[in-house]
Amino acid sequence: MSEKNIDAFCITKDEKTIYAVNKLGEILTIEVDNFNVLNRTQIHSGSVNVIAIHDSQQYLATLGNDGYLAICKITDDNIECLHFIKIRHLKPEFDHYRPGPSTSQALAFHPSQFRLASRAGTGGIFELTFTEKDYKILHCHRLHERYDPFTLHYTGNQDELLSGSNAMGGIVLSSKGKIIYKWHNDKAIHWFEPIEPGVYLVASDAMRVLRFELDTRKTPLRGPKISIDHLEHVNYNKTSQKAYTSAFDRRVLEIDPKSCEIIREVWKAPFKLRWIYSLNRQPEIMIVQCRNGGLYKINSDQGEVISVLKETPDAQWSIESFNHQWFVAGEGHYYKTYTAYAKDKKWDITRYRVQQHSLTEDQYSYNKRICSSEQFIAFGRANGELIVKTKTNEEYRFSFNSAIRDLCFGENHKLYVCCEEGGLYEIDLIQQEKKRLFKLDGPIWSLAVNEKYLAFADRRDSLYLYELETGQSRFWLENMGFAKRMKWVNESCLYFSGGSSLLKAQIGSDSKIILANFHNTVEDFVWDAKRRYLVILSYTRFLYLCDYETGAILQEHADRVDYSKGLQFIPPENRLTNYETDFITVGRSGVPEYHRIHDDRIISYGFII
Repeated sequence: MSEKNIDAFCITKDEKTIYAVNKLGEILTIEVDNFNVLNRTQIHSGSVNVIAIHDSQQYLATLGNDGYLAICKITDDNIECLHFIKIRHLKPEFDHYRPGPSTSQALAFHPSQFRLASRAGTGGIFELTFTEKDYKILHCHRLHERYDPFTLHYTGNQDELLSGSNAMGGIVLSSKGKIIYKWHNDKAIHWFEPIEPGVYLVASDAMRVLRFELDTRKTPLRGPKISIDHLEHVNYNKTSQKAYTSAFDRRVLEIDPKSCEIIREVWKAPFKLRWIYSLNRQPEIMIVQCRNGGLYKINSDQGEVISVLKETPDAQWSIESFNHQWFVAGEGHYYKTYTAYAKDKKWDITRYRVQQHSLTEDQYSYNKRICSSEQFIAFGRANGELIVKTKTNEEYRFSFNSAIRDLCFGENHKLYVCCEEGGLYEIDLIQQEKKRLFKLDGPIWSLAVNEKYLAFADRRDSLYLYELETGQSRFWLENMGFAKRMKWVNESCLYFSGGSSLLKAQIGSDSKIILANFHNTVEDFVWDAKRRYLVILSYTRFLYLCDYETGAILQEHADRVDYSKGLQFIPPENRLTNYETDFITVGRSGVPEYHRIHDDRIISYGFII
């Protein structure tokens, strides 16, 4: 299942062996040349977001979400855990922050010493020294104020350590926990890649690469925006002197290491990207980690896949009720239907029969969103395909020149679609006509329609209103955070996600109200038919049960091992019980999960398989 999702990797100095980590807490030993898994070593009781290897010694380190740091010794193909160190409650002196969920990649060995740095449990940065028999914590300091450290890199100059954080935490140069210098940056810093002594290429969530000269203390050169989503990683090949980036927009790019401008698109992956590495001994070969759980070996000159190591199922991203069935779609060229066939008398829940249906020939794209009306169900895909089906299985197809981000049905058989290239479209399914209503410079991420208004939002900052009767559009609100979902409560009130918050806006008002706030991005939210409860899904993989009227959190409930992306309450036509607050979640596990609200708590009844 999705526990096998590879989250990070590192490569030995001779570039013959890959060490990869997954959400099960394993270290996989993989041969670079034939891409075979030689060994699996169980280390953590949970996900591992980062693994590091010593430059000159046979040691590995892993930072787990179970609150532990592991230091391991490599002998031939065997991995021996020397130290398993609890860091969950390790924090700077007088620190008042509590341990919380984090996807930090802050882990680095000193290049010449038996020493490493990492993220402490509350978001501080600590260093330790170690031998094979013992270790010693040297210090723990908070260097980025309230912000989480995302990445670390020893400069090689004695004790100097570079750290980058999320949001406004910027870049810090420190020594033994004392700040030497600080550079401000308005977005998260993900990686420092040395290209020559004292010069780095830096991956930033500003969707650009920074060129950073350490010794001059100059403001980093801010390259142009080259992605349309988080820019995650930079890699420099010392042999070819070429630089590459990866991003959540699924692209590997070659960039100019001096100007940080795009030279070419190297490869477009099936899903979001993070870690990349170009072999110095064979510069055309690149190892790429994809957030679909796979590890890819590609030819970067030709943009072709050579080998794939993927042990995870296809993710399910979206779920809709249509024609008395659940329609579920995500990765792959197909969708699945779940038909109620029996009532489980022991548990008083509905049992479903599952069928798989072919949708398209493109096996490398995925269904980003599906939506339904009384007569139609629509599939919006990342390759720009829009496929609409009727109850009698008639089919209509439309194409767009970029990925579809969201879609919804309005009145009179109108379908509204927004895309990554910034277009907002209306499709008349009776007349088979498509027209563009609006165009932004950047992606439109979400939309929602009622009888009068079409609301839509860009990736991060702005919410807009389009008046259906007049065709007039206007800016409405700003500074929201990632707007992944929005839904009209009535003709004048909109609920929408803004980063880690669920927000409320009222027509006629230029202010927004925070209904509830969480640790990370709100992925989806729904309310039950009688409007008693809100169920909110977070990027932290938690479900939050909230009071509908106040937004007060009633319970925090862990949903699944890997990311969840969609949820729906079960309507009467899709269930064989009278219980009204059952709901289903879908995500990267590849199967829906059945939940019930009982006594103001969420109870899980397991996967629907």
